[in-house]
Amino acid sequence: MYVMWPASLQAWPVIPFRDLSQSDISRSVGLTGDVTFQENGYWLDAMSNHNRSVDPMNMPELSSTSNRTLLFSDDFDATALDESKWNPHYWWRDDEDGCTIAPNNELEWYQPDDVIVADGILKLRAQQRTVTTCDGAVYHFTSGVVTTGKDAWDHPDPDKFAFQYGYAEARLKMPLGQGLWPAFWLLSSDQEWPPEIDVMEFLGHKPNITHMTYHYLDDEGTHRGKGDWWTGPDFSSDWHTFAIDWRPDAIVWYVDGVERYRYTDATRIPHEPMYLVLNLAIGGDWPGPPDDTTPFPSYFDVDYVRVWSPMAPDADPSAQQAFLGDESSQS
Repeated sequence: MYVMWPASLQAWPVIPFRDLSQSDISRSVGLTGDVTFQENGYWLDAMSNHNRSVDPMNMPELSSTSNRTLLFSDDFDATALDESKWNPHYWWRDDEDGCTIAPNNELEWYQPDDVIVADGILKLRAQQRTVTTCDGAVYHFTSGVVTTGKDAWDHPDPDKFAFQYGYAEARLKMPLGQGLWPAFWLLSSDQEWPPEIDVMEFLGHKPNITHMTYHYLDDEGTHRGKGDWWTGPDFSSDWHTFAIDWRPDAIVWYVDGVERYRYTDATRIPHEPMYLVLNLAIGGDWPGPPDDTTPFPSYFDVDYVRVWSPMAPDADPSAQQAFLGDESSQS
């Protein structure tokens, strides 16, 4: 969740839609371009606060799980967290399973009892309460985190789940409020940082923006962050899917199944196993602290998390290049 402000001004792909009468859709994603009819569907040039209009010859890639094998899945249908798949803490936890990310100056102390599974939903709860850590530090907020990494830094067992290349997706609903910072991300199994792939980061005071970032070391060993953000609907008002397709030569980010960003420097892409993280941070250098308007408790809701293998070698990558206005692409 370490974040550098994105430097890229990459143009986003077009946002196609099926019916010109669906004006609410066009408003929800902040579209400003003219409507164009192109063979079998309509599309609009998508413009967020800093984007240029797109090249209509370079259509967005749609996510697909065809020609893939399901590697990991949790629909959270039990009554408690499945600890054969998840830990309710980072591997750098203390002896009482508490932890935080100190370099970000976050204000929460993660606690296992803020990880709740009920009614088919994983709920990571942020609340205002005072706890004292093993070493005497005092925190005035607690929250929830889950990872598929190691239970502890020196634990003899490997990660509960890690993968190298593939398609990872989660269906999420964001909390709304100043100082709330949920994320879905990947960390390296070797416990070194970076690399880090941020599938989704969200600031609770900007409910219609999702951030996508890749962190790596350059040739001089200096940390770099490459990414961008996308302005869409209010992600706190309904469920949305966030995903990456991690390939040897590219990382592709998707929101609700449509490509929103890609990174293509194959010399920087991680070629090592990585594990999953979902957390709800409170405060920190990036979002700033909560204020009097921040509701507590607040919840980062997770409907499911799934990971598929890379696409089969004999699959046609062009099959993922689809136009949403084409009925044949909706199967």
